[in-house]
Amino acid sequence: MFLRTAPAVCILQFVQKNMFRLIKFSVLSAAVLGCCSAFAAGEEPADERLFDVPAVAPDAPVNFPTGLFAVEERGRFYNHNTFYCRGSYGNFCIPIEKKKLTEEEKGYFYARPVHADVLVEFDSSTGTFSLSGHMLLNENYRLTTAQSNETYGSYSPRPCERDAQQNTIKCTMSNPDEFKEHGSAANVAVTFGVLGEQEIFLKDFEIPEYLRTDEYRDYVNIMKGVILGAESEQELIHNTFISEKLDFTLSDALLNIYWKGLPAKVRTDIKSEQIKWIKDKESSCGKINPKSSEKEQAQVYKCQRLTTEKRTRYLSDLQ
Repeated sequence: MFLRTAPAVCILQFVQKNMFRLIKFSVLSAAVLGCCSAFAAGEEPADERLFDVPAVAPDAPVNFPTGLFAVEERGRFYNHNTFYCRGSYGNFCIPIEKKKLTEEEKGYFYARPVHADVLVEFDSSTGTFSLSGHMLLNENYRLTTAQSNETYGSYSPRPCERDAQQNTIKCTMSNPDEFKEHGSAANVAVTFGVLGEQEIFLKDFEIPEYLRTDEYRDYVNIMKGVILGAESEQELIHNTFISEKLDFTLSDALLNIYWKGLPAKVRTDIKSEQIKWIKDKESSCGKINPKSSEKEQAQVYKCQRLTTEKRTRYLSDLQ
């Protein structure tokens, strides 16, 4: 509420000095402390089903489903691309709440910081399952099948153990930083159960001894029971498009906040430089063309966002 009721000058100073730090803190705090509680009054309530799944799925089908799965809640998917701006200790959607957005786009203001997207595959020649993808436990800690941070996003399939009686698969994932230091000793065994033909859930985690800290247990307990629904390629593209658009919109709004917060003399001195930067950004990334595909638009939005964030950091140093 502080951000809504403080004088405009205080808001600007607070945002300028603390926005990036608070966004990082907000996401981490939400993941550890706020994921399982309802949102504030007047906002969308938490879906208890997301965190309340039976240990053994009743009437599980004989075959384990394959394909791309992402965290699902009320028909919306949450993967590593999904836009997130609201946490337990701050609402960082504020700079874009009054922007002209669709109802669907506004719905992303309630996205959770618990994300996951995995690809389950079956090799009929060997009769074995494999898993590739990632799960986000908080902003800074994730489990993936990538071997390093440099290859994050390019996942290598890892073999899974199949339990036909329980209709589960147990697969290994690891944090890239931990894997780099400890190798296979950093592997976390993740067991997936089945809810239906189009849904799986995170049934259990087996973590190495050296990671069995209270903090890590909190992260793991948040993930247990989370449901992953089958996400089509088109749904993934659409999710990415909306999220990249919102991410850029937010970064552009923050850039304007920093620009307006500069002393008048500084703005005058670098005005021509700022105009050139805008032209260079569009020349390098391209302009948004509503007639192009959502996949192409998402790529332009992402490029412009990254360029804008870099410029915002530059302006912040001029404060």
